[in-house]
Amino acid sequence: MSIPAKGGADRYQASTLTHFRNRLREFVTTICCGLSRFRGRAEQAPRPRFGVRYRACEVGGEPLAVEGGYRILSDKRKGIQPGFIAKRDWTEGDTRKLLDPVHKFHRVATDAVAAWLRDASDSFDDETLAEFIKPALALGSKKFPDLMKSVARMYESVADGPAFLKMIREHASAQDGFRAALASNIIRAVGQACQSQKNPGCLPGAKAALDQLSALVMIRVGGSGVGKFDKWHYVKLDYYESDKFFGKYFLPKDRSLGIIHRWFSARSAREHNKAAVREALANALMSALGIRSQKQKIVHAAYDDGTPKLLLDSTDVLGFKDFAGQPEKGERYLRDGVLVRNTQRSEDRTRAFTGEPVVDLTMPALGRNKILLLLLADRDAIGFDGGNKGYVGNEFIGIDSGEALTLAHLGRRGDVNSDFSFKHPGWLPHQRYKNFSMFDQSTFAEKMEGVRQIARAKADGTDTAVFNTYAAQFDADTPETDFSHDIGLMKRLYEGRREGILKTFEERLAVDKFHFGSIHHEVINVRRDASLNLLDGLEKLTSPTIAVTKNGIKLAYLQIADPSKRKEWHIHQEGDLPYNIVFSYSGAPGEIRKVHAGLCEFCRDKRPLANISLSPDGKEVRLTVQHDAVVEMQRNFAHEEIARHKHGSGRPPVVA
Repeated sequence: MSIPAKGGADRYQASTLTHFRNRLREFVTTICCGLSRFRGRAEQAPRPRFGVRYRACEVGGEPLAVEGGYRILSDKRKGIQPGFIAKRDWTEGDTRKLLDPVHKFHRVATDAVAAWLRDASDSFDDETLAEFIKPALALGSKKFPDLMKSVARMYESVADGPAFLKMIREHASAQDGFRAALASNIIRAVGQACQSQKNPGCLPGAKAALDQLSALVMIRVGGSGVGKFDKWHYVKLDYYESDKFFGKYFLPKDRSLGIIHRWFSARSAREHNKAAVREALANALMSALGIRSQKQKIVHAAYDDGTPKLLLDSTDVLGFKDFAGQPEKGERYLRDGVLVRNTQRSEDRTRAFTGEPVVDLTMPALGRNKILLLLLADRDAIGFDGGNKGYVGNEFIGIDSGEALTLAHLGRRGDVNSDFSFKHPGWLPHQRYKNFSMFDQSTFAEKMEGVRQIARAKADGTDTAVFNTYAAQFDADTPETDFSHDIGLMKRLYEGRREGILKTFEERLAVDKFHFGSIHHEVINVRRDASLNLLDGLEKLTSPTIAVTKNGIKLAYLQIADPSKRKEWHIHQEGDLPYNIVFSYSGAPGEIRKVHAGLCEFCRDKRPLANISLSPDGKEVRLTVQHDAVVEMQRNFAHEEIARHKHGSGRPPVVA
């Protein structure tokens, strides 16, 4: 991956802040990330200012700056919010972890120092660390008390760190356990010397020794882009004073879509902080609902006037690819609101794919995510081109929840239908849900799993616990970071929306409690899913549907052409043996006669596994199936059968 070259506008903006930069460097310190923000306040640690536009650089280049616990690599170029790309730097918090004998950092450093006690190492300078052998011996050892005292007396006879180190290395019988204990003591001795470095007579090499230890831990805990110090962080919402006008912070000119967009997107410091908290909360809520999400943290910084500034740090997900994709490389991408992959032509090179796109069905759990994102009212969850969500392997990954949990959308009720169709928040393009049809190339039963996840989250309280945690953590004494009331309102609207969705699907969730004539969960689940998919098949058979998108992509699952013309079927189970499952549709007698005739025509050549009947008043058509015949009946209503009957086409080519 490479970062695009920086434009002249950004260089100009950066140059105007030269007089600020000397002041900013005074505030390089550990920042309080995530929900541990009160620690920084308790320690009276100054907040970093940031607020600099950086040029771009290639991966692997030297950091452009070190600020507030970050090694800054580049300006953030994706998206409209200002910010930067960085890797984590060593902080005072990491030093505390290094000196904690039970922490991973201490164990990594102990192994390295123990190896250094056996043989010379490029990681350490002998003279620097050898200086701490004497105070390390004085710390003693619970496991080797006598041996530690004996070695301490031996050291006194030598009275020279490097000479003693040479003797230890030549003593082949030295126990590895003792070396590890001594190595741990050396690290503790370095820490004690650093903590007392302002006192007269302290060891002069303490800072150099600590630098060597921290550099080694950063390398060994990092590696291959997966460790703490090697992951990429995308930090956004870094507005600063040159963006400010009449108390509001505007998008930088090179990020906005024009003067009107820049003007109407301006927000106060508190509103930008609230946006950071809302997105972090939405990301945590996605995870609580069962969507694997990227790691996000709140970064506590400050504007030049001391006003709190909350930034949002999103950690790169290893192996992540978004749904915008690279079609020519055979990756998934969105076209006509459907997830597809290009086929490979005979003349294509190896790993080149330039053939016709076909529907991709290789993400088996994709459909369940639709209702979860609708619950969050995240109309921009997928994005215009699929860049706001993605995958690792065949697993859906949630990122960028910037539009989730907005009060205007979260407060809507009755906008989600029982077939997972929905009403858009508005008629303008930017007000509509984008590309949610990608989830509809899944079975109805698969999409229902998302409703079950919502019901489970309600039952065990994992979703509302997220709101409670954030409300407690952001109940501050400054208006710019006090969002407890806002989060409380958000929670109430979320709960109302959740209840509305569960009420909409109440009848279909009840299928989980049907009697399916078996005690085996596998059999029960197969018959349950068959019942739900049969219900969906009846709706697709009797409603107007499309089988091909506007650009000619053949759908694996028919889609209802116009939700307003959908014929909603209902399902229930008769209470007595043989526990028949009844599917029904109600309407005017003339409409019911047409539906009945169409249903009979479709079933004419099918094995008669069900009874098709009309109510006495002619206002309802019923299809009754025995519970143990529902799987075979559902095969008759498979999507390819319905597509062949209605559109003259069977199952299209797909990637599965």
